[in-house]
Amino acid sequence: MRSRGADFKVRFYPYAGLKSTIYQRSGHYEVKLGDLLEEAPLPVHYSLACILISKLDRRLRIGYAERTAYEAWSRHPDVVKAHEEARRTRGTKRIEPPDGDAHDLTLLYHRINREYFGAILPRVTLGWSRARSRSIWGHHDDAHKAIVLNRVLDSPRVPEYVVGCILYHEMLHHKIGPTYGPTGRRVLHSREFRRQEKLYTDYEAAQSFLKAAASRKIRI
Repeated sequence: MRSRGADFKVRFYPYAGLKSTIYQRSGHYEVKLGDLLEEAPLPVHYSLACILISKLDRRLRIGYAERTAYEAWSRHPDVVKAHEEARRTRGTKRIEPPDGDAHDLTLLYHRINREYFGAILPRVTLGWSRARSRSIWGHHDDAHKAIVLNRVLDSPRVPEYVVGCILYHEMLHHKIGPTYGPTGRRVLHSREFRRQEKLYTDYEAAQSFLKAAASRKIRI
């Protein structure tokens, strides 16, 4: 590194997850780590140190083993569980109410729950995102038991079946949950998930609309 004599000040913080950052300050480098990392094995600390320092100096090339030690640890089911618990107890979920200007997510959720899930899915927190996005149509937050849809979809130009398709997708996450591959990597869209996703009546039409909207061939 260019400033070889600089000190590193490393502290653990009660973050809502596995957050880790590194900053260059006057005369030193400041490293802030989520306290979930405090009990991690030494090879994981070393791996994360390599990852963070490589962000400061792009000339540093780290090996596959140095990078994957942290990544493999962070994907371990016990670590994922602790991460989700920290997000649930320490974090907040800020979303807009589900009754939008054009679409009511609560009514739509109950209808889809009856038609596709036999009304067995438990209640979740529903809402529209606070910001608009052109890349993420919705997400399921297991830590907060919430489903959030992109507020750009709350428009009279977006057919209800399109909003329903996105909501159905996130409800499948609520039903199936993640699975884990041989390496411990979380699999959110398994083969079974994709099979059930296509059971939505207007799946193909909704996907065509969303692709056209993403490419701006349809203006919402």
